[in-house]
Amino acid sequence: MIEGAVVIDPSLAMRWALNLSYSRQATILLRSGVHQGTRLLAPHLFIGEVSTALLAYVRNKSPLYPSITLIDAERLLAATLEVMEIHPEDLGLGQRSLRFAYETNRTSTLDSLYAALTEREDCPLWTADEKFWNGVKAVYPWVRCVADPALQTEQTSLHS
Repeated sequence: MIEGAVVIDPSLAMRWALNLSYSRQATILLRSGVHQGTRLLAPHLFIGEVSTALLAYVRNKSPLYPSITLIDAERLLAATLEVMEIHPEDLGLGQRSLRFAYETNRTSTLDSLYAALTEREDCPLWTADEKFWNGVKAVYPWVRCVADPALQTEQTSLHS
């Protein structure tokens, strides 16, 4: 595995931007990765997924979740993209994501694009999406999750 790169999905990036469950663990991983010079990778889809999630928080009226302004959302999107290396999707990624989704009984190929990029770059994939992680971790141990109880007790880096 390439020690200098990891794929990041939007669920983890949102933990950097907002105070959500596992934000502390996600922020520790981000700081560790940036400090070590780790390349933080994502497919181009990442931009749309993060901006869509941020828009939901702009429009949020529930006291149970954070609410932010549009200006906050624009600032958070810029800060997130500043540390990311965005990769274009291509036929190979699309085909591998389709196969990954099929093999893991996913109903969508969106998360699978991140997995396909992970395989191409030979590095770990980090997520905060417990449902995705629980559905694939037995077959694909390179998918890591900040919700993993083992992370709560050990010193973890993006490469462990």
